[in-house]
Amino acid sequence: AEALSLRRDKFGEKHYAVASSLNNYGVLQCNIGRYNEAEKSFMQAASILTDNGADATMQRAIISNNQAMLYQAVGRYEEAEKVLLQAIATAEKLQSSKSKNHLKFLSNLALLYQHTKKYKEAEAIYAGMEKRLGKNSPDLAAMLNNQAALYLEMNREDNVEDLLKRSVNIYKSNFGEDNPAYVKSLSDLANFYRYKTRYAEAEPLMEKTLTAYQ
Repeated sequence: AEALSLRRDKFGEKHYAVASSLNNYGVLQCNIGRYNEAEKSFMQAASILTDNGADATMQRAIISNNQAMLYQAVGRYEEAEKVLLQAIATAEKLQSSKSKNHLKFLSNLALLYQHTKKYKEAEAIYAGMEKRLGKNSPDLAAMLNNQAALYLEMNREDNVEDLLKRSVNIYKSNFGEDNPAYVKSLSDLANFYRYKTRYAEAEPLMEKTLTAYQ
């Protein structure tokens, strides 16, 4: 709030810097469950960009993405989908189809579809993302974990093990065995083996994750 006040005093109410601070403040409010305050901040930030003719910018797309996270948190799923689609469309118009932000927007939309049981839509997004991500990218590893969770929800378990193994291997090759992302992916694979009552395969992985957490 102090940074926001300082920027308002320095630049005036309608400056891009104020929009950025409002967005950051909205994220903070959302994280602590103050959703009404968060929505108000996001709307004010978006209004500033509109007044400055900056609707078709990545800054505006990021605000839309953050609005979507808020709407999803409070169960306003149709609004969440609408603003995420807007964020994705803006990123694509800016020819940022392989940017970190664009991929984040797509991932968030897939997770929204997954949460609302629109499984075919989520699966289609994951298939498209895999083509855009590098074969050894940590972002791909995260996506593979999400895709594995999707297939478990759909009772399509045949592909889950392969997806989780790929995720484990990608994290290991990028970060080594001490990295939290690697350990988490290993734990996910162990839990899948437990779920399938494949305890002999689960046990050594669980021991490995426990050792890493010590």
